[in-house]
Amino acid sequence: MRNTPILAVSKSIPYELERLGVKVDVRVIDPGVGVDPCPFGGLDRVFDVTFFARVAPEKGVFDFLRVVANLVKWRRGIRALVMGFGSGDMAVRTRRIASELGIAGNVEFRFNVPRDEAMRLLAQSKLMIYPTRLDAFPLSVLEALSCGTPVIAYAIPAIRFNYAGTRAVIKTKPLDIEEMTRRTIETLESDAWRGWAGKPWNSQRNTHGKT
Repeated sequence: MRNTPILAVSKSIPYELERLGVKVDVRVIDPGVGVDPCPFGGLDRVFDVTFFARVAPEKGVFDFLRVVANLVKWRRGIRALVMGFGSGDMAVRTRRIASELGIAGNVEFRFNVPRDEAMRLLAQSKLMIYPTRLDAFPLSVLEALSCGTPVIAYAIPAIRFNYAGTRAVIKTKPLDIEEMTRRTIETLESDAWRGWAGKPWNSQRNTHGKT
């Protein structure tokens, strides 16, 4: 087993295994994953910020709500969206924390939506905030980019390695809510998100690297 090559979909996997002292032959498939093109275009961007992932603490849903609470202090009328698969208990907990933060009126919740609806909602979002702490290849980031929606994410290895050459993925220090808030405000205030809206992922890459 030790000499058997292992195929991986993410460039972060051999890096993290090496950091753990695991010596195996890991060969990364490039590209590791793919998504169907976003079927929606030209929609009004009605949501300022969106969370799209499994609704769980390790995927950053509560960090997202804390960022939204900061954004509401900057601009009262912020419209935010939480969508993704989550249990009934997590749905209740997420709504409760939004209420405790005073942002229940700013956040729309769409739990367990079908993929077509999720893609439509992504295409109606100016920016996706993805504060996940645990990932291999973030498929939801790829789906957001396919809809021309830029992403702000913690710079964990899965983000740093797999989206290194993509200007539309803005990376912040992990767990730094204030930096994530600041970069979000900069992107919304400058209307920088318009530069990516409606553009496919290929046209969002810079010329200094590839994903």
